[in-house]
Amino acid sequence: MHTIRLRGPWKLLPMDADPTTAVETTMPGDWSALGADFAGPAQFIRHFGLPTNLSQERVSLVIESVHARATIELNDQSLGLQLAAEGSRRYEVTGRLQLRNALRITLELAGQAGPGLLGEVRLEIED
Repeated sequence: MHTIRLRGPWKLLPMDADPTTAVETTMPGDWSALGADFAGPAQFIRHFGLPTNLSQERVSLVIESVHARATIELNDQSLGLQLAAEGSRRYEVTGRLQLRNALRITLELAGQAGPGLLGEVRLEIED
């Protein structure tokens, strides 16, 4: 298995905010860069390229944990919902990958639920 860690840079912004107001952050991370009083839903956005030399390999997106309810999207397609109690979750993304990819994690209960994404976000490539 080969692992690609999606540590950063991530763009972080409050929902419905002007995209030009996004701040950069890394994973694992939180939304403290939005200010100590921030208490609304937030989006983490990360762009990445297609892993090279893929032929028959399967690619999974793994999100270690969230400290809130999170909606996961890859290239504007929903991968599902992840809850804090679930811990680590794996999403099969082989057929959804493009030359350039946009991963969006929307924390719906950000301000009330704790410090944000706690765990690592990565791609796992398996034969």
